[in-house]
Amino acid sequence: MESQKNIFYTCAKHSAKPQAKYLTWDPSRFIGNYVKMCFQEPGTGKKEHLWIRITSIKDKGTLFGIVNNDPVLKLEVKDGDPVEVSIDKIESFFDGVKQE
Repeated sequence: MESQKNIFYTCAKHSAKPQAKYLTWDPSRFIGNYVKMCFQEPGTGKKEHLWIRITSIKDKGTLFGIVNNDPVLKLEVKDGDPVEVSIDKIESFFDGVKQE
């Protein structure tokens, strides 16, 4: 699990937001790489942004991946869980070298 010292909080105004530029990318570019997406804690509305390693394409607008973080909040997902990722919800992209 990641050190709690590496975790910080941001207000809604300054937190990461989905980026429309990813809708213009060929979906195959995501496979084997990481994307960041927001998850909401049930019952509280608190949000946490997690990295997901993309493993395959479902269709042009949807990817499959594996959660690659230990959430701090009580989310419905945890590290290692499979998830669907809607490309219009991607906030950031990381290829192992450069974050975009």
